[in-house]
Amino acid sequence: RDSINAEYGIDRFQCFVTQAGIFDTEVFAYSTDIVGVMYSNFGGLPYEVPLHYKRWSPHRFISSWRTPTLVVHGGQDYRVPLNEGLSVFSSLQRRGVPSKLFYFADEAHGIVDPRNNVAMYSLEMDWLDTWTGTSSSSGSSSGSSGSSFGPQYDSVSESESESESDDQEETRSEKSGKVKVFVSEEKEKEREREKEREERERGKEGKREREKEREKEREERERKEREREERERKRRKGKRKKREGEKERREREEEEFK
Repeated sequence: RDSINAEYGIDRFQCFVTQAGIFDTEVFAYSTDIVGVMYSNFGGLPYEVPLHYKRWSPHRFISSWRTPTLVVHGGQDYRVPLNEGLSVFSSLQRRGVPSKLFYFADEAHGIVDPRNNVAMYSLEMDWLDTWTGTSSSSGSSSGSSGSSFGPQYDSVSESESESESDDQEETRSEKSGKVKVFVSEEKEKEREREKEREERERGKEGKREREKEREKEREERERKEREREERERKRRKGKRKKREGEKERREREEEEFK
């Protein structure tokens, strides 16, 4: 551990774990669902007391960040919106600080789903063990504990700093730059059922549309048939009037002849 600490310049804490953490207090004040709390804590909103927010905003100290950090965030978090956690992770990655992002797509401000909750604590203990060697879960390997508790990986991607040497890349590839997205099995099944329901609804809607089209076609045929019958009726009526006119003309001619 001493060699790792010396390599990354760690001087106080061996690692951090941040869950639903704030990155920029000014942006957070306008996007959180507890604006009133921010107003009370800071004595106003950013446009009223900007110095208060700038003084305590973590993003102002990015240049000093160098401690390995695990970032945990829920995709449905409206208390501390997702952009705060993503900004923390992105900044750590840009600075080449060992870091991981665990993103629970269907969780809010707290990780409450039992499977996700167990997986989160297991991942956090693995992270602590990786950098301190004092975790009680030292028998498990980092990143392998999640699958044993049931959460599913929607996607796993890796981002590394291009400025590192080959040795540093090999070291960091095991400890940083990984993004894992968790969705509980039950909620994933619910999403599948919802998708099936939507497909059935679309099928029913399509059927109703086809029935409407057929109804329009029937109405159009009936309209044309009525128009044809009306033309035929007028034609017969015209012929009848013509015959009656011929008959009257012959009768007048016969009367004149007599």
